[in-house]
Amino acid sequence: MRALDQALLAYGKSQAYPFHMPGHKRRFPRNLDPNLMDITEIEGFDDLHDASGMIADIERDLAELYGVEEARLLLGGSTLGNLVSLLAHLKPGDSLLMARNCHKSIYHGVILGHLSVEYVYPRALSNGLQGPIEAASVQEALCAAEEVGRKVKLVAITSPSYEGVVSDLSAIARVAHAHGALLLVDAAHGAHFGFHPYFPPSMADQGADLLVTSLHKTLPFYTMTAALLLPHGSGADRERVSDMIDYLETSSPSYILMGQAAAALRFLRREGEAYFQANARDLKDFYRACESLRALEILRTDDPGKIVISCARTNLTGQELMEWLRKDYQLELEMASFDYALAMTSLMDTSEGLQRLQRALLEIDGILRETGAMPENLQDKTLGEQSGGDRVDSGGKDDSAAENDSADGVDVAGKDDSAGKSDSADGVDSAIDYGIVYGPRRKLLEPWQALEEKWEDLELEACAGRVSRDSILLYPPGIPLVHSGEEITECVILYLKRALKDGLKVQGLREGKARVLREELGSEMKNPGS
Repeated sequence: MRALDQALLAYGKSQAYPFHMPGHKRRFPRNLDPNLMDITEIEGFDDLHDASGMIADIERDLAELYGVEEARLLLGGSTLGNLVSLLAHLKPGDSLLMARNCHKSIYHGVILGHLSVEYVYPRALSNGLQGPIEAASVQEALCAAEEVGRKVKLVAITSPSYEGVVSDLSAIARVAHAHGALLLVDAAHGAHFGFHPYFPPSMADQGADLLVTSLHKTLPFYTMTAALLLPHGSGADRERVSDMIDYLETSSPSYILMGQAAAALRFLRREGEAYFQANARDLKDFYRACESLRALEILRTDDPGKIVISCARTNLTGQELMEWLRKDYQLELEMASFDYALAMTSLMDTSEGLQRLQRALLEIDGILRETGAMPENLQDKTLGEQSGGDRVDSGGKDDSAAENDSADGVDVAGKDDSAGKSDSADGVDSAIDYGIVYGPRRKLLEPWQALEEKWEDLELEACAGRVSRDSILLYPPGIPLVHSGEEITECVILYLKRALKDGLKVQGLREGKARVLREELGSEMKNPGS
């Protein structure tokens, strides 16, 4: 097995095209030598934790770029921003209302902060994807909490989703604020919003109190570079935010990341408009060409930069489609789920790269329409051998937005629910219903309480009705199917077995076993009076 450095250099020099993050796509900057930039806080180079010079300039440039009152540069990704936002505003025992499709970092914040959590669920779309969070659902959840004497202090949602579904932040902010709650928006996948009319508008002026975004996902920044944005009129506690950044962020920040961030901001000011214009043109050409797909299907969400390739009308799984594109076409996608694969784009993508993906999909579609199956040279490898369990790594839509319409692809609401595959032998319908996958679970303990109880490891088949000690999730996208302190249902078990069979990466299992609370503890929780 090659060492990591050798593997990275070989991949970077190969013909593989990166339809995955980071957004610089190996194209920016070309002349950066990390050995020349890797320093510590020496005289004249400022200090991230007490910025007053060049690093303060970066944060001022970020605030100006997004039109917010204050921006904090983060070198721990959106994970750091989410943790900071929660722990700066909530004390142990405080109530948090969070979207069930939030990233695992929000769930981790619940555990670290010893918070009491309730969930609001995304609306299911007819194509099976998770849809937006509805303001009415937030209103209902907040009222329900108040009826039992619980005061929600903060609402946390993810928008856009991994696949590019956007929620109506303005409406949600009005509801949250009317109930005296702050609004935290994990906008990790929306750093590029507002830079061109083809993409959704900026979220910085839609009422959020705290807006977290991963600059590295869709803009030309290095991995781990993110920002915590405090919009004008934000109710965030700036002093507590600063305190939590000091507590949680490394005291040895990378000058390579900060130096590259300065270069990326300068690039966006000088050349960003032209690059976004070219990217919008190339994406429109791509979607137009893919209108002829018949076996495969492009699912359009609010963000045209997220290319969601559905194989629900074929006998392929998302993992198999991603493997086919990797093996035969040297195209490396961001992720696969049960019946779709996701290609991530950015302003740094080339016309040639998108044309390669277009040609590959049309060719695969033709093979599937002719034979109804994937080629034998791909079938000779099991999914476990293909993936090894590892990676090489909408209701909010504005129909009037310039050019961003379903004419370029298949609208999220336009899929025929009757299409797809038949029931599989293991009892899980192969046309996955993500509303069920990420649907309500019975909570018996707060997540942090579950981690303090005695546990045992059991085979999945024996876990029905037991209380999970750990969070079990598919990664990516990093959304728990079952969280600490929740009951593991037969449905969860079936979907986990399907995920493992499909070669998806499941986190939270240990050699196929789930860590559950000891049975006597679970019995006490289910029968508290006995």
